[in-house]
Parts: sequence; structure tokens; C-alpha cells
Amino acid sequence: MKQNQHPRSYNTQRTAAVLGGILPASISTALYRNGHYCGVVPVRLPNGRLLWPADEIDALASGVRAVEAPDVGARLAAARAQALASGEVAQ
Repeated sequence: MKQNQHPRSYNTQRTAAVLGGILPASISTALYRNGHYCGVVPVRLPNGRLLWPADEIDALASGVRAVEAPDVGARLAAARAQALASGEVAQ
């Protein structure tokens, strides 16, 4: 059987959007136009839903991946802190 090369933890598109401080539709639009959202590519399930790698979304939100998206690193980190403080997203 083939080994799964994907990270173990995933976020739904809604959770990824909350962490990024944007609308889920913005992620969908970026994925449609560019094939990724700030360099992050989701895993497509057989039913068509998308799961976003949690470690990559967290890295993007914390600003670690600022080289790939220099204009959004600080905004994403602030949005993640606000989402965690308000209890919208489990830690």
C-alpha cells in the first residue's frame, strides 16, 4: 500500500480562512486563479471537499512563510492571534 505523504492534521477551508482573517471565498478564488493560496495547496477529498494542511496554514498565519507572501505575514499573524483569543478556533 502507498504511504501517505500528506501532513496528519488538516483544516477545513472555513478554519483556514478564519486563521488568515479572510473570507473562505477569497481562498477559493486564489486557488482557482493560481492553483494555490499563498503557496499552500489543499488536498482534495473524493467528495470534492478541500482540506488545507494545518502546519502550512499555521506557518503562513504566523509569518514564517513571509518570503512567499511578504505582504500578508503580519496581518495573518494578527488574525490568528485574534481568532485564538476569541475562541473561534481551537488551539
